[in-house]
Amino acid sequence: MAGPGKLESISDAACDIEGVRELRGHLDAAGLRIGIVAGRFHTELTSVLASDLVQTLLSRAAEAKDILVVWVPGTFELAGAVQKLAKKGEFDVLIALGAVVEGETSHAQMIVSSISFALCDISRQSEIPVIDGVISAPSYDQAKARCVPGPESRACYLADAATEVARVHEKIARELSHG
Repeated sequence: MAGPGKLESISDAACDIEGVRELRGHLDAAGLRIGIVAGRFHTELTSVLASDLVQTLLSRAAEAKDILVVWVPGTFELAGAVQKLAKKGEFDVLIALGAVVEGETSHAQMIVSSISFALCDISRQSEIPVIDGVISAPSYDQAKARCVPGPESRACYLADAATEVARVHEKIARELSHG
């Protein structure tokens, strides 16, 4: 294992019990239709995150024509736009990007909690995976550190999570249609 909660590869996760069927995704994004909704508040962070996310998806064989990036004013507005995209039914996976820096009030935590619950509800209702890519940090410097491009970036994780869960949903649909 690469660290707490982090697998070296998708195939590391296994229950290893004879006769048990297991479904896993993979990181080939070829043919996936991906919707990204990003908040402009702290745009110096979310722009870097969005760009690195798209670059990672392209490196995983996604095509630029299959990726849509929608910009909204801030993190609070993410859910409405994600829901609109989900209702269209044209995407295999949706990703919400935002940056929330905690202040001296509870406002930031209320935003983060609200958006997390809303994204879960949208995913369940639409049956389209929705990835919560909202960066929440106690300081601007910590938020910035999570948005730095590179193989260990939050964007890379989000791209891989989106690709893997979209592939798992495809396999679940096939498994249920044959079983």
